[in-house]
Amino acid sequence: MNILLETILNQVLKAQAGEQVSAEKYERSEARTDYRNGSYPRQLKTRVGTLSLNVPRLRNGHFFY
Repeated sequence: MNILLETILNQVLKAQAGEQVSAEKYERSEARTDYRNGSYPRQLKTRVGTLSLNVPRLRNGHFFY
């Protein structure tokens, strides 16, 4: 259950970063507002246990989740 929830939440974080940057990973776009700069690990404590999340970084801005 934890692995499934971690996977889903990490995919949501990646999708939100794509929306914030206005381009997907490795995509060239005129609408791009920033660039990705890796990710950093965070622990999220829930009722089902502790989840390991990879929060995206942006080069010139801040990623809000």
